[in-house]
Amino acid sequence: MRVADLITSRRLLLLAAASSGPISAPRPAHAARGAAELDAEFYARSLLRLPPSPPVAAAPPPPPRALDEPLAAALLESAAAAVAESLGVEIDAVTQRAAALRPSLAVEYERTLSGGAFGGASGYEASSSTTRATRIRDQFDFDLALLAIFSQLSSARPTAERAAAARAALGDRLLAQLAPRCVPPLPAACRAGAPLSELCGGLRRLLAALQSAGYLASYKLDDTDVDDALWRRADDLSPTRLVVTLGEPASLGAALQLNGGRVAPGLAAPVLAAYLRSCGARLKTQEEYFIDDTYRPNPLKYRPNAVVLELTVAPS
Repeated sequence: MRVADLITSRRLLLLAAASSGPISAPRPAHAARGAAELDAEFYARSLLRLPPSPPVAAAPPPPPRALDEPLAAALLESAAAAVAESLGVEIDAVTQRAAALRPSLAVEYERTLSGGAFGGASGYEASSSTTRATRIRDQFDFDLALLAIFSQLSSARPTAERAAAARAALGDRLLAQLAPRCVPPLPAACRAGAPLSELCGGLRRLLAALQSAGYLASYKLDDTDVDDALWRRADDLSPTRLVVTLGEPASLGAALQLNGGRVAPGLAAPVLAAYLRSCGARLKTQEEYFIDDTYRPNPLKYRPNAVVLELTVAPS
């Protein structure tokens, strides 16, 4: 077919469509662009030498979650006691030093957290006020308080063994506090010879207790690798991988500040490890990652909102 015939056919088709009625305006797309679409736009603009797309205004940070105040105070006391024991000082010394550190640490948060993720009147800046210095009411207060406690241990530059001992002591204290709050409550001792699937049920109850207290916004335990038959064999095939995703833990800001050292201020990992130990399981490996579930074209805008724990557990 000749080019002229193609043009004529296309004109006739458009005229027929127009005569059948008005062409409605395209519907607006409500779905967010995905990573592939954003990458394609970036490369297309680069090839065509077009200016980059205008930046998207950052969404305001969500309001802080309220915490169970009595339980939050008890969890902070456990953290302070574990740090005090590791440093060889009284717990009052740790809590007093933490209160003195909080205002300067709040300023550091505002400077280092990307885009002021917790800024404004409802973030860490507000947490440095006098009224918030003595009362823990929400996740930002709690997070900043954890940083003020664990930064003291981090400044002491503990050895790997000392840091691990402090972490284990903290886990044991947290387990004693959270086990009775689980639904149903966790028993004082695990059933002898309990399968790994039963232990995973206990892990979920502990995570649910942390969520109920306001420490976690959400959680997920991936136990698809669990095989109770292999677990019972207690041999080289028994070690099993578990993946725990912690949504917006109330220690995320502190963890980002202390990341890279031997001291981790998170509470979920120590209490889960303590529970596994109490059930006759051992933690062979533990890896921790920060993730941002929102795609951002600019990597400098990276804002983690979850922590992923990869655990390899084995029977003792």
